[in-house]
Amino acid sequence: MKLVKEKKATPLSFEDMINVINTDFANVQVMGINMRDLEIHDDFSITSPAGQLPVTRTAILSLCKQLGIPDPFAVSIPEDLLLYNIRRLLNERATKEASLVYDPEDRLIGFSNSAPAKIINLKKFGDEFPLGSLLGAEPRFILLHDQYVRIDWINNEWEQLHPKVGDISATGISLHTGLLSSMVFANPYLMQLVCSNGAVLPKTMGAFHMNNNVSDTRYQTFFAKLSQNFIRMELLKDSYDFINTRKFNTARFRHFWNGLQKILNDANDTDSLFGVDVDERKYYFSSYETSKTEAVELRITPTFEETNINYYKTYYDITDYAKKVDSVLTQRELTILAGKFLNDYSRN
Repeated sequence: MKLVKEKKATPLSFEDMINVINTDFANVQVMGINMRDLEIHDDFSITSPAGQLPVTRTAILSLCKQLGIPDPFAVSIPEDLLLYNIRRLLNERATKEASLVYDPEDRLIGFSNSAPAKIINLKKFGDEFPLGSLLGAEPRFILLHDQYVRIDWINNEWEQLHPKVGDISATGISLHTGLLSSMVFANPYLMQLVCSNGAVLPKTMGAFHMNNNVSDTRYQTFFAKLSQNFIRMELLKDSYDFINTRKFNTARFRHFWNGLQKILNDANDTDSLFGVDVDERKYYFSSYETSKTEAVELRITPTFEETNINYYKTYYDITDYAKKVDSVLTQRELTILAGKFLNDYSRN
């Protein structure tokens, strides 16, 4: 399989971001196609009405998604078998419509179910979103990618949190687009000013989104909301106080340990970030299973043992670890996971 690299950039300011969009991603185009318009070659390059272009890994996966081939299957089977399945399904689904996103100079970027005019790719994002209105904000993380945008920034005019001595946390916005979709999402963002650890907060704290398929006027409404503090501040304060003082029970520890392990795929690192060794982890997992089994047998609501693991320390350690990870996508996943800790306030 001959693949080309996905194009991505991590500019440090909104000014740089706009420049990168207008140069590196300026030629991105979208067209409507039918599957019968596509021919995939032995090297996995694809001929379409846009010509023959090499593909990125995510482009192949997005084509597989259009054809109903699950990601785990696509990445695990031999290349010749994957090629066979793609060709077979292209023939079987010849009349299926899709949108093709490509750069005519060097690569095919991906496929989407959304109509061509509605896909929010980087070129459209740069052309139609009022990015100039963000220039007064303070970006903490920007990722531009062939298939999506991720931007985190803080608003110095919004209320700050002081959950404990030495911890001043600013609030802001985490903005991201869907994968070659018509959707844009805005989540609250929380950053500890002293250490610069950041977390993307869950939608319960006030998130909202825009679907470009609904109405073109949604752009204006969406960005008008971004200029206001849409965060549910009282809930955020209570949740932040909660993680400062509480410890995980075995059920929540097990839930979040599995979530972190799925991101890191390294049990030693996962244990380390939770401050446990293998024996402690196995004990807590066993305690969880025992409580669950007893509750089923007695037909009662289970009561789970409290661990020695503090929410806040783990929250801090995970967001601190995220800054040291090379992969910007892994960084993002870690900050989202840490933000979910604050959701547990509503469970107690």
